[in-house]
Amino acid sequence: MTRRPDSPCVGMCTTTFDTTCRACGRHYLEVANWNQMVDDKKQEVWDRITKQGYPRRNFTKQEKEDTK
Repeated sequence: MTRRPDSPCVGMCTTTFDTTCRACGRHYLEVANWNQMVDDKKQEVWDRITKQGYPRRNFTKQEKEDTK
């Protein structure tokens, strides 16, 4: 079984003009409060974002430009 990281963060936060990060799929409040969340809540977030195709670790050149 592959272990996942504690946080879905991929180091390309894109919550500047949106409430949801386009890199990890978390709401900005989930990002801000991640370290204080209990494991069950983190699991709920992981379940939701992976069903939605996050976290995204591979971006197109244009998507990388859009995050600058």
